[in-house]
Amino acid sequence: MIEDLRDEKGNIRLSKMVPPDFRDGFFINFKGRYRVYKGARNTGKSHTMIGWEPLIKIISDPRRNIVIVRRNANSNKQSTYENICGRIYDLGLEKHFKMRENPSPEITYADTGQQIIFRGMNDPTTLNSITFAKGYLTDVYIEEAFEIESYQDFRKLDMSLRGKLPDGLFHQITLCFNAWSKEHWLYDRFFKGILEDDYQKLDDPNVSCMTFKDPNWQGDYGKGLYLHISTYKANSFRDKEITDPAALATRERSPDTYKVEFLGMWGNSTSSSYPEFTDECIMSLAQIKAKFRFASYAIGIDTGLSNGEGGKRTVGRMQTVEERVKSAHAVMLVGVTDDYETIVVLDEYFHTEIERNGEYNTDEAGTIGINKLLSRTADYMLKWEGKYSDENMGVMDGSTVNVYVDSEDIAFRQMLQNEMNMRRREYYECWASTKLSVQTRVDFEKIMMGWGNFVVCDQCKNAIREFRNARRGDKGRARTDGDDHALTALEYGFTPLLGDVHRWKQFKARDVKD
Repeated sequence: MIEDLRDEKGNIRLSKMVPPDFRDGFFINFKGRYRVYKGARNTGKSHTMIGWEPLIKIISDPRRNIVIVRRNANSNKQSTYENICGRIYDLGLEKHFKMRENPSPEITYADTGQQIIFRGMNDPTTLNSITFAKGYLTDVYIEEAFEIESYQDFRKLDMSLRGKLPDGLFHQITLCFNAWSKEHWLYDRFFKGILEDDYQKLDDPNVSCMTFKDPNWQGDYGKGLYLHISTYKANSFRDKEITDPAALATRERSPDTYKVEFLGMWGNSTSSSYPEFTDECIMSLAQIKAKFRFASYAIGIDTGLSNGEGGKRTVGRMQTVEERVKSAHAVMLVGVTDDYETIVVLDEYFHTEIERNGEYNTDEAGTIGINKLLSRTADYMLKWEGKYSDENMGVMDGSTVNVYVDSEDIAFRQMLQNEMNMRRREYYECWASTKLSVQTRVDFEKIMMGWGNFVVCDQCKNAIREFRNARRGDKGRARTDGDDHALTALEYGFTPLLGDVHRWKQFKARDVKD
């Protein structure tokens, strides 16, 4: 019941819902306009600040109404809306709230008519027209604020929270995010020179968060700033027997990942995309055959067919046009081990026109047409049948061979299927590649590398070169374009296999735009 949220004096009780590290910044303790929560994954910041608090705000004052924002409106349905609905059921208050998911999520407090509505940042100016039949728009919460690429977009949203309020009410805007890159307006606007990362302090077993509070800090549209950096230790409800050993192991195996994923520190956008990719990730084929047996495998293909400007080639009605291959063409064989712990990149076929700066072509460099490229691709896949048909490996053993081709290149996929059928290899099935964001692929690969569960055979020279050379891009992009053909192909190959990989089941992908 609603009365259960209050103590004998009528004050809201936080002890059963809110971890101690988040109570100081709660609205009943801080009434400034801006609150910014930066933290590690699974710290409880979203569960608390965009779960419990909006409900408590609505219940505690009949004049408050709330807008919850993400970059994409559709993301709200699976995240923020479900989060708050879950808290309503936790409290047994479903009879007091009307929850509507379509056409856009909306939660109404039946006792008063107050609302929590959910919007996307697709057009920040549309938020200016939001009105409520009961009370005022007093609060905006931004989940995954790192997704908002422009400070100007944030300012438009900030500006929508305006107007004179009755005594006792105040405007408040709350941002929650994981700090994937320091090269972001969130750092420059709120944290720079105010609350900087302190590794020695955040790494201290007795320190779970860092905070800053200044009720007189002047923002664009109001006063008051509260900053909060949360580590994994801030989640007092975590399973310590699982989370804490995982944090310590990551600290040892992948310090860069540990700082961002467990301590909530800023990532570095100018560094290597894969600092975890070391010589330990590379094995010879003999070592791989001695150590692993495979439960599943697939082939991924990044065609690299281009008009020289980076655009995709178009071929109508299955025409076999003799077209120059201006970019790289990569075909990668990948597998998942039978314990479902490790991804192994086994072999590659890689073609470019010119041998440049140590770039390794599998065959001679030079201009070839689409027919020859198809033929060589098929040749290599059949060559792998003989090379990996060892019954002890469980790869290329005569069962169906799934080939995942760049989804944008429909013609090449169809022509390759025809080529394999003509060679009486009907058990080769060519599919469109499954799309995951580059950020998601990189995040997961880094975790697997850190744990020693991502292996590349030393004969995959281009994959090794690209892993070593990959650099983060501007605006926090996980990986710059242009020299990642082998990486893209191997990712096309392993993505459909991820459902059985143990670490993938615990992995939380970010919602990002590439």
